[in-house]
Formats: sequence, C-alpha cells, structure tokens
Amino acid sequence: MGSIKKFFKPNINEAQVYSPGGILRLLYQQRQDWVRMMSNESPFEPSPRVLEAVEEAVHKANWYYDSDFVELREAIADYIGFEKERILVGNGSTELIDMIFRGFLNSGDQVILSDPTYPLYSIRIQVADGKSVIVPKILPDYHWDIERIIEATTPRTKLIVVVSPDNPVGNTISENEMRRLLEQDVLVVLDEAYGEFTDKTLTHLAKEYDNIIVLRTLSKAFGLAALRIGYTIAEQEVIKYLEKIKIPFNVNYIAVQAALAALSDKEYLEKVKKEIAKGREYLYREISAIDGLETFPSQANFVLVKITKPNVTGTDLEWKLADKQILTRKYTGKAGLVGEYVRITVCSMDKNRKCVKALQEIMRE
Repeated sequence: MGSIKKFFKPNINEAQVYSPGGILRLLYQQRQDWVRMMSNESPFEPSPRVLEAVEEAVHKANWYYDSDFVELREAIADYIGFEKERILVGNGSTELIDMIFRGFLNSGDQVILSDPTYPLYSIRIQVADGKSVIVPKILPDYHWDIERIIEATTPRTKLIVVVSPDNPVGNTISENEMRRLLEQDVLVVLDEAYGEFTDKTLTHLAKEYDNIIVLRTLSKAFGLAALRIGYTIAEQEVIKYLEKIKIPFNVNYIAVQAALAALSDKEYLEKVKKEIAKGREYLYREISAIDGLETFPSQANFVLVKITKPNVTGTDLEWKLADKQILTRKYTGKAGLVGEYVRITVCSMDKNRKCVKALQEIMRE
C-alpha cells in the first residue's frame, strides 16, 4: 500500500503541535503542589457558586444540553453589554480561533500577525491552509507597528489578528491604533483573553464596526481554564455563519453551569481582579529592582522578565526556579523576541514573595 503519509494534507503534516507546558510539563504534572507560575492560570479557585453549580450539574451528566446555549449567551450578553444574537460560545476561545480560520481562509489567504504574540495563531493558520504574514513589533517595548501592518495588507489578506493584552509581553494596543486597523478592508480579530485585567478594553468597538471579531474567555479572571469556556462577539451575520462550522454540543453541560455561576458572582470577580493587579504591580516593582533583570509593564496576569546578566539564559533561570519548586516558562527563542526571557504568572501574594526571594538569590549567585 505504500506510506500512509500519502494521505496526509501537506499543510497539516508540516504544522507544529502547540505545547503549553514546554520542557516543564512533566514536572508540573507530577508535582501539583509546586508553585504554578507558568501557564497564566488564576491562582484562585473559582467562585464558591461555581463549585456548588458543578457539584449539582454532575448529577445531570447523562443529559444532552441545549446546543444553542441560550441561557449562557444571555448571561454573557448581560455581562458584556451585547445582544445574545451577537455571541457564540466555544470550547475555550481556542476552538473559536480555529473556527474563524476554517471559516474565512481559503488556501493561501493571508493573516497578519505581530510577533511576539500567542504562538497558537500561526499554527492554526497553517492547519487551515492559510499563510501567516509577520510584522515584527517595535523594540524596545514590543509595540505594534501600525504603519507596517497597513502596508502589509494586500488583496490576499483576509484577517489581521491583534492580541491585547498581548502574550507574552502583556501590553495593549490603543483605541486609535485599533480604529486605524478596522478602517482597512479586512476582518480584524481582537483577542482579549486577558481583558478583565486591563484598565480599558476595546470590546465596545464591535458596536461601531462590522469587520471586528472579539474573542473573550472565562479561563483567566474567572478561573475556569480546565472547563473550557470562551466566546466571540461579532456582527449577527458573522455569528450565523460561524454557527454553521460549530459542532453540536461543543461545550459540555457542567462547564456551562459553571460559567453561569461564575458570571453571576460579580463581587468575587472584582476581588480576584484586585488581587491580581496588586500581585502584578508587586512582581513588576520587585523584579525590576533585581540586578540583571528587566520587567515589562503588563496589563495581564503575568509579567515578562528579560535577563540582562551575562551568561544567564532563560533556560538557566527556568530550571533554577524549578529547583526551588517554582514553575515558570522560558520565552527565549520565541518568534519576535530578542534576548533571554522568562514569563512569570501572577500568583497569590505569598507565592509572589517566594518567587521574588528565589530570583534575588539566583541572581546573586
């Protein structure tokens, strides 16, 4: 019969597999009690309402649930200020990213990305047989190069992707810059996965422009990363179109009930946001004061740390912190980044202090 690979699609066969854990995946799977500062998770359990809802929902796990998720879309609509008809729910925002690329890209169509950014995008573009066009961000603070993004737009360009706050830097695009991109004759994806942690989101621009698709998630501030709830906001016609791609029952009943409970507890959400902001400012201030380290201002729930001490690499720092039972994620060698980096997720204050103390000790060696 010959090689089974003859049946593979070349664009998928050549794609990478996204690895969220890197070389420390085995470590943090085996040692759940270690300090987890590597995956931008919430350091806090979900709202107590969520825990109660999940316990109750388990008893109905034998039922199929409403595949249109009307109740959840209504709750999201109340939270975000858009009609439920303009909201589509996904199995995490990652599923929605995939749906967007499969829905809008023909073979060879171009998507403009600004590196450094969330690496999943370039992988899923390739799987959809599209082409990533990379416009590097501007050093030293890695801000978007709006002029070059506009210049890079061609008749083959279908989408521009903006992740704001961006991962791994944590910075945000301005409203004026976003408006300039929306004035182009392309679709613009605005990924605000970390939107709850910012001073100001740009979701409201979806009320003015019909070519914007906003992505949000309950994985971060709401603490539902393992339950996979994301949603997109777009023009009703775009939502109807994407619904044709969505598989039935793509989000499980237990996750939906957890999301409803989380959205109902606004007081708990505000408490989490305040704690993350306090921890973020602490990490930024204290790490910036350590010789050999520089920290970027962040509007997300993590900080990106640049290593400036000679002969110290991101891998060195990642593993030395792991020796102290603190798991972080090196970002050395990632697309668009120049230098040696480690990304550190904001945790509870006692664990933030443990991380800072460990960094101080390591950098004195």
